[in-house]
Amino acid sequence: MASVPSVFLFRTITTVRPQYFSSSFLAHGSYFDKVLNVEVLNVDIGAMFWDRTLRPPQLIRALELEPEPHPTRHEFGLAAIAALDEVRAILGRASLSLPAAPELLFCYRVILECARIASLAQRGYKVHIARGLVALECDQWDLTAIVQVASQVGQSAIGNLLDELLRNVQFPAGGPKIAIVNLRNDGELYQAICLAAWLKARFANTTVVLDAAGGNEQYNFGEWVPLFRKHRETLGLFLDYFLPRQDYHASLRALLDCLLNGGDRGRLDPRNTIILRPAAENPPSPGIAITTIEDAFDSYVRNQPTFYAAGRRTILTRLSPDKCHWAACKFCTINTQHLMPRGRSQVDPTVDRHITVLIETIKSRRIESMILTDEALHPAILLECARRLIAAGVRILIRARARFTNDLTLDACQLLYRAGVRFLGMGLESASPRINTLFDKHFGTPIDYHRVLNNLNAAGINAHIYAILGFPSESKAETAATRDFLLNAIRSFRYVTVSANTFYLMRGSRAAEDPQSVGITRVKERGNVSLVLDYEEAAEEGKPAFAERSAHEVFEAEFMPGLGEPYMARGYWSFIDQSGLFYTEKIEYRENPYRAMAKSRSEPLAPSFADVTYLRSRLFRLRTLETSDRAVFSDWVTGNYVAIPPGLAPLLESYDSTKTLRSNLSELVAPRFGDTALELFPSLYAHGFFRAGASKQIGLNESLQARADASLAI
Repeated sequence: MASVPSVFLFRTITTVRPQYFSSSFLAHGSYFDKVLNVEVLNVDIGAMFWDRTLRPPQLIRALELEPEPHPTRHEFGLAAIAALDEVRAILGRASLSLPAAPELLFCYRVILECARIASLAQRGYKVHIARGLVALECDQWDLTAIVQVASQVGQSAIGNLLDELLRNVQFPAGGPKIAIVNLRNDGELYQAICLAAWLKARFANTTVVLDAAGGNEQYNFGEWVPLFRKHRETLGLFLDYFLPRQDYHASLRALLDCLLNGGDRGRLDPRNTIILRPAAENPPSPGIAITTIEDAFDSYVRNQPTFYAAGRRTILTRLSPDKCHWAACKFCTINTQHLMPRGRSQVDPTVDRHITVLIETIKSRRIESMILTDEALHPAILLECARRLIAAGVRILIRARARFTNDLTLDACQLLYRAGVRFLGMGLESASPRINTLFDKHFGTPIDYHRVLNNLNAAGINAHIYAILGFPSESKAETAATRDFLLNAIRSFRYVTVSANTFYLMRGSRAAEDPQSVGITRVKERGNVSLVLDYEEAAEEGKPAFAERSAHEVFEAEFMPGLGEPYMARGYWSFIDQSGLFYTEKIEYRENPYRAMAKSRSEPLAPSFADVTYLRSRLFRLRTLETSDRAVFSDWVTGNYVAIPPGLAPLLESYDSTKTLRSNLSELVAPRFGDTALELFPSLYAHGFFRAGASKQIGLNESLQARADASLAI
């Protein structure tokens, strides 16, 4: 039997991810980490959690616990559970075959209902489709409350959950020498500390490292450092070290070298190696700083894990370890994670080196798709990278982020397209020049936003806009102006999408440090570990609700147009954004598939519509709403309901999408109902119960369609 590694990497529970349901995915298994230079046993607790949570037998038992269930609500839940195996199969294939937009809407609605059902069986936490789980047994935003649960983890709900999830993990005798707990969001600190307590209760000699590198870029985890040091005596019972910032594992590799091999402690960077264990050695003296971030970054790029997205070999990486080249926006905390200086705006030998390493990596590892996570590459850098990729003969699809800038001329956009760029994200933030100036965003030469979007659209690049509604001091009229700009862009261009955020005051941002400068009258704590702060301002009555409604309208326009479910649309955005499915859609589709679906529904059927094939949507029957003269069906994709004569029920239950509508009617419906069915069908089509049966998916890029057709032929 192979020996068990002495380093364990634990990943906390977060949003549901498609790869969790792939037959090739391993929730725990060992591998050699070339960046850390050690053998690691990866333990993805999130994968275990969602696999366990989304199992039909367990959900059926949970559904029986619903207090005073309404019969239709109960039947709806059973329909979701019945659909779950198909949902798991669709998501499990997502790495090789991009699910069509209707299938993803189907998956989201089913999982949302199943998460609600799963929560019925829990008392210490709530299952949450975007956050994984939300603590109920304590205030997960208060460190003292978290530590109290951790000190009695064996009697807690989270402890019982960990017992169940980790029972099949093979631990070495005496436990792992080092356990690295990696978290993504501030709400996962509750999990991380309780997991550390669970490990310490079983393996007293295990060193536990809390690592925030690679976490959600919106959060400044360094804001926890003063709090952690203040509570070092109690927190240090569970956590030995805390690494709050992103330095591409330079600090973690140095720390592991010290702990495993007695390496030089002088290589530990005091800016990013926080010692919490009370009995630990004296920390490095102030002023000692490692000088290996650039080297660590090269290793990071060369060894980023490859994964498949829609059948393409893909990596998620950066072009540079530097901060955003702008690094000035008062609302932003992204750049506080990085120890390197502000990004360059001109090509120099360092930039040349980064591009060279990236191209070598793409070629040597046969990468077909690349996600560049740099916050906002300067156009000069992005365009030089594009030229070099073309000169090197690299064929790849690229997702990148830049700024709205007049430098994005039509010629520049066409160059980016030739290099493989299919997605370009840009920060608009607000359509109000006053707000952007107040928050140090885009002041200077006015930017022709519409022209930039038009140039990208003409070149074939799908633009994505980052926007914020409801800034402090922002009027409803200014919020409405931003909303209307975004709605117009979504409706006018082939495939423009938007992250329509409402304003959050981030702990550690310049706005939080000087709130009066942006119109905030009072800052309030949500809890001492929350990295989002509450605040007050002198605002128009109803302004926060107006900003929320405006954001919902934007999400509805891009993902569920015409369905009247703006709140559901925003939740769907979280699902496809955090799971990464949205970004695959953006590089694989040439037009917005959701708006194309809505447009198709609104188009009148041809006079010969009965002699055409159609696809039946994801329908299910609700017998608790039926009477002697009506049968009731619902559609998972659109959320619509319909009541029809019972004689037409077989048409919706057993429709064969390989045959024409007329053939289905002759086989499934009694002749006396035939005329009624033909009269009702256009309405059923307009409401999404049937879709066009075209052989090609709406809006797919030709390259993906060719591969999809080839797979069907096989």
